[in-house]
Amino acid sequence: MKRILLVDSEVELCTQLAHNLNLAGHTVDRAYSGAAAIDHLRVVGAGLVVLNVAMRQMDGWHVLNWINAQSGANKPTVIVHSALPEWQWKLAKLHGASELWVRGSCSFAAMCDSLRECLESKVATAA
Repeated sequence: MKRILLVDSEVELCTQLAHNLNLAGHTVDRAYSGAAAIDHLRVVGAGLVVLNVAMRQMDGWHVLNWINAQSGANKPTVIVHSALPEWQWKLAKLHGASELWVRGSCSFAAMCDSLRECLESKVATAA
C-alpha cells in the first residue's frame, strides 16, 4: 500500500484514525493544517490523501486545488471527508476529489469501518 497522509485539524481524530490504519498495516503520516499538508506532499509525498476540507486554518479546498495543479505520476488519490452539506460534496467532486466519504455524526467505529472499506477498494483497484 502506498503512503497515506491524513489531513485534519482535529488532532485527536487524526491520531485515532492513524492508529487504526497503522494496525491494519498501512503507513500513515499526519498533517494538522492545509499548509502542513502541502509541505508534507512537497517533501515526502503520499499515494493517498484523506482530507478534511473544513479545517480552521488553510482549509482543505486549498489543498485539493494545490493537488489538482500538480502533474505527473506522483499525484495522489484524494478521499475527502467532512460533515458538509450536500452542495459542498458536489463541489468537492467537481474540484477533483477521487472519493467522497461522509463522516457526519456517525460513531468513531462506524467512521473507521467506512474509511477502511474505502481504502480497501482503492488498494484493490491499484493492485
